[in-house]
Amino acid sequence: MYDVFHGRAKNSLLWQHIDKGLKMERQLQTELTIFHHLRTKLADEFPDLDEQTLSDTLEGLTSLNEMLEAVVRSRDEDIALTDALKSRVDEMNERLGRLRDRADKKKEIVADAMDRANIKKIEAPDFTISCRRTTRPLLVDDESAVPEKYWRPQPSKLDRSGLIAALKAGERISGAILGKGGITISVRRG
Repeated sequence: MYDVFHGRAKNSLLWQHIDKGLKMERQLQTELTIFHHLRTKLADEFPDLDEQTLSDTLEGLTSLNEMLEAVVRSRDEDIALTDALKSRVDEMNERLGRLRDRADKKKEIVADAMDRANIKKIEAPDFTISCRRTTRPLLVDDESAVPEKYWRPQPSKLDRSGLIAALKAGERISGAILGKGGITISVRRG
């Protein structure tokens, strides 16, 4: 497979994982359609069939449960990959920070040396270094002592958790309601 946007072959682990997920989703949709069709057909043919018997029969006739189990296992793989990637990103961010600190330190060394030697400018074949004074930084040691005219008002921020608590307690609040909850699953191990 070839990625037109980036000009790279899609044979990486990530692309294989995405492709696997798309295939799994299509298979699941097909199995779900079959499941619903069989459920309707069985309910029409056997109107006195109780819910448990209908569920057991459908479980035997379809592989929907096995497919859902496969999706949960695939989700577990995604979570493991996400955790590993996050760990790697954290390591790379730490390295990035060390490299930035090292670059900043080298800049300070050059600035200090040029200042001490009273060198204002160095022209090299590939760059020019200029040494100059920086503007004085602001240092605030006691914010409460700073006069009010130097403070900017901040925009109000909605107290979402307070709003949710009030709505759950039955209060009617203009401009806000609790939305319809979604559906989730819980997966217990062992």
